[in-house]
This record gives sequence, structure tokens and C-alpha cells, in this order.
Amino acid sequence: IPLSITRNLVGINRFLLRNNQICGIFSNDFSKLSQILYLDFDMNLIEFIELNSFSRLTNLAHLVLSRNRLNQLNLSTFNSLINLQ
Repeated sequence: IPLSITRNLVGINRFLLRNNQICGIFSNDFSKLSQILYLDFDMNLIEFIELNSFSRLTNLAHLVLSRNRLNQLNLSTFNSLINLQ
């Protein structure tokens, strides 16, 4: 996800990225979106999520990763998501 997309979205709390061609989530993709509550990546091509990709999203309550190409996840990827439901 290009930083140019998320750079100017400071203050939003829902981000719907459904049905795109996102292949991976990198550790700096959401570094400016600390207030985000809901992230939806349904129906993408995500094969990997880098460690610390969600480390600054401590308010995140809902994360949708369904219908992607994830084969393996490191459980520590989600350690900082203390409000995840």
C-alpha cells in the first residue's frame, strides 16, 4: 500500500480496502493511522503481513483478512492489537 495513500488519512477510524489487488502488508503502511478502529482487506491477494505492520494500531478493534492468499502468519504480528475483537 503506497504511503502516499495513507499519509493524508490521519484521523480516520474506518478504512475499507476490499476487492483490490493488495499483495502484502508492510510494517510502515499504517504508521500514521493510530486512531483506526476498523480495517477491511477482504478479497485481496495478500500473501504476507510483515511483523509490526499493526504495531501502532492499538485502537484497532476489527480486522478483516478473509478471502486472501495468506498461508502462514506469525502470531506476534497481532501482539499490539489489544482491543481486537
